[in-house]
Amino acid sequence: MTIEISWYKGDIKGFLEASKPSPDAQTDSLPAHKLHETLVWLNGDKAVAVIVTTMTGFLLIAEKVANLTHQWL
Repeated sequence: MTIEISWYKGDIKGFLEASKPSPDAQTDSLPAHKLHETLVWLNGDKAVAVIVTTMTGFLLIAEKVANLTHQWL
């Protein structure tokens, strides 16, 4: 299985490793990921899934924490 998103393409093991927070992360809290509706197309032994996703993260700007929320398909 291959995971392909905007910032990663590869197997699940590599995706989980790449998803870990970096050692220089600006906050102790991890981003919240929410998976919403999922559409799946099957064709023989292959499938494509499209998932509406919301990701909330935090960023330190001028000594204040900003809440960043992104939603995409």
